[in-house]
Amino acid sequence: MHLEVHHTMTIRIRLASLTAFVTAGCLLSSLALSGLAAAGSSVSVKDDTFAPTTLTVKKGTRVSFVWKGKHPHDVHATGASTFKTKVQTSGTFKYTFKKKGTVKLVCDVHPGMKATVKVE
Repeated sequence: MHLEVHHTMTIRIRLASLTAFVTAGCLLSSLALSGLAAAGSSVSVKDDTFAPTTLTVKKGTRVSFVWKGKHPHDVHATGASTFKTKVQTSGTFKYTFKKKGTVKLVCDVHPGMKATVKVE
C-alpha cells in the first residue's frame, strides 16, 4: 500500500514538472516570436509610392525604410515622431518608433507620396 502511494505521488510530481516545463517553453517561444514581429516591419520607398501606405506597429518597433526603383525620394515624418532622411535612390534607413500616436510620412520630392504609421 505504501509503495502504491509513493508511486502515485512520483507520477504526479513528474507530470507537474513536465507541465511547468512545457508551459515555460511555450511562453519563451511566444516572447521570441513577438520580438521578431516587432523587429521585422518595413516600408518600401518605391517609384512615387510608399508600400504599405498604412502600417500599424507596437511602440518600440524598429521599421526599415527600403528604397526601390529609380526615382530619388526622401522620407519626412511628422506627428508623434519626427525625422527626415536624405534624398536618395537606394539604401535603407531604420527608425525605432518610441512614442504612441500617428506619424504621417511624405516624400518632399513627390508631395503626393504619402503614408501613415500608427504606433500603439
